[in-house]
Amino acid sequence: MRRMRFMLGIGLSLGLLLTLVRMVFGIDQDTFMNYYWIVGTIMVVIAALFYALRTSKSTTEMNKAVNLLNEGKAEEYIRIVEKLQVNAKTEGMRNLLRLNLTAGYCDLEDYETAINILEELRRKKLRGEMDLVWRLNLCYAYFCNGDNDVAMEIYEENEAKFEEAKAKGKHQVNLMILEMFVMMERGQYVEARKMLKDMKRDMDIPRLQRDYKLIDARLNELNM
Repeated sequence: MRRMRFMLGIGLSLGLLLTLVRMVFGIDQDTFMNYYWIVGTIMVVIAALFYALRTSKSTTEMNKAVNLLNEGKAEEYIRIVEKLQVNAKTEGMRNLLRLNLTAGYCDLEDYETAINILEELRRKKLRGEMDLVWRLNLCYAYFCNGDNDVAMEIYEENEAKFEEAKAKGKHQVNLMILEMFVMMERGQYVEARKMLKDMKRDMDIPRLQRDYKLIDARLNELNM
């Protein structure tokens, strides 16, 4: 949709510019239309190529950032995402990149900064997958920050959405981490310990080690 609006904008601007040229130089209508279609076609192709290259570059940079995050290089990830955010052309893209930033801050255990960004996004009209990820990240950040009452309130408000996502196979790992926090809050320590043990065995993923240690430490504090 954004690409279509971009191309329509280019076409309209080009049409107005060439019409002005025809009027200034007194070019007859037939000659003008011949050149209009030639120049117009060239300009549209150039505009489409520019748009594709810009989109491709942003995608490449974001993939690079995600790889860095998976390698445990959260600070480098944040720098790339912040740069992409500055250059983003639409509010929707800026919101998405700010949402992505919170993953980096959580990896740095700077949960306060992640929460501040997520709370600012509360005022934005997020939809679909972005809205779901925002709710997941907000709940997770509050749990990790030790604000369990707030986190539980968010979880219970969105439990149906989370269950629906889980049934569709979306965000399974994130939801399992949240479930362990919730189990602890509900006094289901044995269940939380079993899920933690199973996840450690089946999901030996580097980025999850911090979550495992945090949940393990809290269970130990509870002597469970």
